[in-house]
Amino acid sequence: QCGHVLMCPNCETTLSYHKADQSFRCHTCDHVSFRQDCPECGNRVLEMKGFGTQRLEEIVAKHLPTARLLRMDRDTTTRKNSHQKLLSDFNNHEADILIGTQMIAKGLDNPLVTCVGIISPDAALLHEDFSSAERVFSLILQASGRAGRHDLAGHVYIQTFNPDHYAIQYALRQDYKRFFMREMQYRHMGSYPPYSYLIELVFLHKSEAVLDEVVFGYQRELVKHKEFTTLGPAVLRMQRNLLRRRLILKGKDLDFMRETLYDLHAVLFKQLKGVRVSINVNPVSISS
Repeated sequence: QCGHVLMCPNCETTLSYHKADQSFRCHTCDHVSFRQDCPECGNRVLEMKGFGTQRLEEIVAKHLPTARLLRMDRDTTTRKNSHQKLLSDFNNHEADILIGTQMIAKGLDNPLVTCVGIISPDAALLHEDFSSAERVFSLILQASGRAGRHDLAGHVYIQTFNPDHYAIQYALRQDYKRFFMREMQYRHMGSYPPYSYLIELVFLHKSEAVLDEVVFGYQRELVKHKEFTTLGPAVLRMQRNLLRRRLILKGKDLDFMRETLYDLHAVLFKQLKGVRVSINVNPVSISS
C-alpha cells in the first residue's frame, strides 16, 4: 500500500519473489528474506510486480490449461545436468511449451517448435551501456531463430514497450546491414568501439571515504593525459556489501592507454588501502 520496494541490503538491487518457498532473493549475492510484511508500513499485503518466469508460467497455465509446461531458469537448473535434462525432455516432446530466461535463446534445435514468444527484450535498452542495442538485436534474432528451423513454418511474437526502436524493428526484419549502419552512426557520434578503445576500472571497498580517496587519486593522474579521455568516477550500485566506483578510459591508442595505466598502477598500488581494483580492457559491456 505504501509503494515500498523490497531491496537487497547488500547490493542495492530489488529482491525477486520465489513462489516455491515464499522467499525474496537477490540474484547477485543470493541474499534471502522470508519476511512477509512490508518493512515500511508493516502491511502484509505484498503485491507482486513484473513478469518473471514463475509468473509467466502461471499465466500460461491459466490460459492454456491442457498444455504441458516446462520452466528453465535459475531455480530449475541448480542440480547437476538439470539443464540438459530439461532440454532433453522438451526435445522428446514430454512438454508442449518451454518457458525460460535467456538461456533458452540459443542452442535449441527442435523441428516441432513453431512459435516463440519474447517478453520485454527492450529492458536491456535501459542499461547505460553502448552495446545495449546490439544485445537486444542479437537476443531477438537468437530467440526467434528457435522457431521454424525445419519444414514447419515459424511465428514470433514480441511484447515490448518500445516497438519503434531501431534494434527491434531491424531484428524483426532480420536486416543485419541496416542495423549495422544505424548502430555505427551512434557509435561514431559517441566515439565508442569500434571507433575507440575502452579500459574500464571498477573500484570496490566497504568504506566510502577510503574508496573515494583512492578513486580520485587515480582520476587526478589520468586526466593529465590528453591522449585519451577519462570518464567518471561514476557511482555504481553496491554489490555484496561493497561500494563501487567506475572510471573509463577512452582513446585511439590502446597500447599507450595500457602502458599509462600500468605505470600509474605500479606507483599507486601501495596506496590502495585494501581497495580492490578490477581492470577490463575493451569490455563487451559496461558495469552498472
